[in-house]
Amino acid sequence: MFKKHRLAALLLALVSLAPLPVLAQTSTPATTSTTTTTTTPGSKKSTKSTTVVVNVNTATSKELQQVKGIGAATAKKIIAARPYKSLDELVSKKVLSSKQFDRLKPQLAL
Repeated sequence: MFKKHRLAALLLALVSLAPLPVLAQTSTPATTSTTTTTTTPGSKKSTKSTTVVVNVNTATSKELQQVKGIGAATAKKIIAARPYKSLDELVSKKVLSSKQFDRLKPQLAL
């Protein structure tokens, strides 16, 4: 009789602890946008520019295409070569040329 209770208690403990690692994971947003407003002295016009920062490991194709200079084909290449340990792997895996990488790097994140 005691064995049945011990087995039931063990199963109950395992079932209740199983989802904890999943709940402990933190999710990072795929995109972050920053808005900058500049006004030149003597001018009443203000210029707004929005910079989108995209996580290359988690962003969808649509989110990657929000970055100026990344089209559908490039987004597909970025997604196909995942995961990335560093942004430099975009060049070493021949997803981007070094010239493209230098231009896009401020808008890319891990």
